[in-house]
Amino acid sequence: MSSALDELSEPNMELLRRNKFCMGIKRGREHQCGSDADENAINKAVELLAEAVRRILRWRVWDSWWVEEIMDEWLEKRDRLEVQLRGKYSEEVINDLLGLVDKFVSYNERFLNYWREVGSEVRKLIDDLLSGRAEVIIWEGEKGISVHGEHVTLEVNKSTGGITVCLVLSDLGGVTIRIPGVFAMTMSKEEYEKFINGVLRALRGGLEEADGVVFKGKAAMGTTQIWQVIAWALLYPSVHVLIDAINVNESDVSITWYLKTTVEALKGKILKNVGKLSKEEVLAFMFTAVLGDGSAEIIKVIRNGHVYDEAVIKMTMSDERYKVWEPLFERLESMGFRNGKPSLSNSNVVNVRFYGSNAIGLARAMINVLPPVLRDIFDALNFEKWLNLRRIAEMELKFRKGEMQVDVTGYKFTVCARKRTVVLIHQVRDRVEAEKVINALKAKYGNEFHAYINKRGKYLAVIVPAYVVEKYDDIKEQVIEVLRRKLEKTKDEKKKRGNS
Repeated sequence: MSSALDELSEPNMELLRRNKFCMGIKRGREHQCGSDADENAINKAVELLAEAVRRILRWRVWDSWWVEEIMDEWLEKRDRLEVQLRGKYSEEVINDLLGLVDKFVSYNERFLNYWREVGSEVRKLIDDLLSGRAEVIIWEGEKGISVHGEHVTLEVNKSTGGITVCLVLSDLGGVTIRIPGVFAMTMSKEEYEKFINGVLRALRGGLEEADGVVFKGKAAMGTTQIWQVIAWALLYPSVHVLIDAINVNESDVSITWYLKTTVEALKGKILKNVGKLSKEEVLAFMFTAVLGDGSAEIIKVIRNGHVYDEAVIKMTMSDERYKVWEPLFERLESMGFRNGKPSLSNSNVVNVRFYGSNAIGLARAMINVLPPVLRDIFDALNFEKWLNLRRIAEMELKFRKGEMQVDVTGYKFTVCARKRTVVLIHQVRDRVEAEKVINALKAKYGNEFHAYINKRGKYLAVIVPAYVVEKYDDIKEQVIEVLRRKLEKTKDEKKKRGNS
């Protein structure tokens, strides 16, 4: 075959136009050639082809160097797991975990040998495209194209996220892998039964909701991330693994690992019954959802001329999906983790963010519900979202809204320390709402309960003075606990400053 491809970096658009273009008819998962394409459709297809050819040439995808790099990454993860776990867990646990990784490594090696044989077909496919010998099938709606080879199909499509270039494999078989019971081996019988009936199910549910699909009623997922392959596998008794596509990106070349389980899919089910989840299950679900569809980062913010680190945990979803997720966010708020006002972009994408102390507290709580062995495995896998969540959880925790509050007849009053005294403050919109609060207080504690209305900026507030608080034990106990927490926090901060 000509060595011209080795020197070519930019495709000739006119040469690409010489190929046969036709409108596709969907047959099962494939597009087959139908009627001739018009000029407008051909123009769009040529643009997609040019980008695909450009990327494939840049990365010399037909060679095996990039598969070997992925193999090295697997071996590096294996080594880190052994170092991280050795001495903490029994030989049985370590050997079972390493044996699991070895099975994935073995399958990756099988793919490497396959690609050394089949990769040259990609080179021929590009050569055919540049010589006008290929048949290009344009998808319905002109959103993508397919070019079929014997073992590999080039698929290119354009969406709001940009152009996606994939090489879909037709005849690389998969392998079924049985997963060792590392959780059962590292927990007591009672701990394990509680885990599998609660937190484990929620961990699966969060991953499935974020990145999963339903295949014949069972949970399945496609991912390019090694950490996610291992994490997903550990949560199920067995997985069927298949490398079914190669992603030719602008920045790299990656493999899509497709994992199917024998467990009934949870996608779409847990969010319908958020009220039935325990607090631990809510946190476990949110944790794996953040790993899938979310982000965690520490950003720089400027306030009053000073630069501060601020923790942010974000979930991104469509406007339609947000309506389904809203009960979960409301449940998290009732647990003390308040998110900022959701923002809607022009493309109907909703961003839900937890800032500052809410993000720190949420990160700590989510990590704390994980079994220790899973935390150690994630430490060893060393992936960005986990590292960021770890860093956020270790940040200094300021008081969140609600931590300086007490509940009086269902209304939240903020404990405000003034000179030699304490008052309780509940902000209201208007005098009608203020009177409603005062009437509720008197209905419970009697007409002698004294509270007054005061103006606070643009709003009004119901104020309860200290001498009234002292008369009622249920209120006084809450106020004492809030003040105790504040004192402990102040002591800790002074100690940290003194040691720095």
